[in-house]
Amino acid sequence: MSYSEQAADVIALLDRLEIEQCDLLGHSMGGKVAMQVALDAPERLRRLVVADIAPVAYGHGHDEIFAAFEAVRDAHPASRKEADGVMAQHVDTPAIRQFLATNLVRLEDDSMGWRVGLDQIAAGYMQIVEAPQGAGPVELPTLLLWGARSNYVQQNGMAVMRERFPALEDASLDAGHWLHAERAAEFQQAVLVFLDRDSRT
Repeated sequence: MSYSEQAADVIALLDRLEIEQCDLLGHSMGGKVAMQVALDAPERLRRLVVADIAPVAYGHGHDEIFAAFEAVRDAHPASRKEADGVMAQHVDTPAIRQFLATNLVRLEDDSMGWRVGLDQIAAGYMQIVEAPQGAGPVELPTLLLWGARSNYVQQNGMAVMRERFPALEDASLDAGHWLHAERAAEFQQAVLVFLDRDSRT
């Protein structure tokens, strides 16, 4: 679950698909993976978009998410609606539950379950909370979107972000950490404006 391993997976996929360069977007842990790709292989990226995360180490802060995942795994719900009811005991925000539910699949016993490796994520969690490796700087057009009601991008995190990615633009949305789920239309619009503007320069 190290970021260097996950970044290598992204680069291997680009190679397999014969994509020399791409625009890369990632949220939270995915944002750290995207930053690691930029730090390891900046020549493979045209633009980078990072959502509500900074290249710093974080403390443990996903207890309710893990609890929701495990509760669904234990309950073997028959439908997405049942799974949502189970998750609601741990996660209050419907938009976040809907986002988590994108990882639900129908299992062999016909119940709903997760397509992600919960045990592997739990085992690798201490690596997940660490910062991406590599100091930079990477001169790459970069957009950081952060939630105004989230504590993931604070002053020190923003400072490190600017050190590693000097060509940084940033904007906030009236949302928490799951800003792309809570403010989906605004998030999409901000990303499209950034990508469109940069493509003309």
